[in-house]
Amino acid sequence: MADEGILKRIKIIVKDHGGQLALANAIGVDQGFISKVINKKQEVSYYLISKLCYQLKYSPDWLILGTGEKS
Repeated sequence: MADEGILKRIKIIVKDHGGQLALANAIGVDQGFISKVINKKQEVSYYLISKLCYQLKYSPDWLILGTGEKS
């Protein structure tokens, strides 16, 4: 599931939240988890997508497909 588009948008979300640690704290995961996803050492999971979409209110269409509004 880890296509370059999704990773690019996750990097935008990391930047929006002031870094990996701040994002990790905002969604209740370990900073290492975010780092592994960004560095392609772990697949982008439904778990991460659901946290970004439902906790932080990012649009699933934008995050997954790159279409529509960001939030």
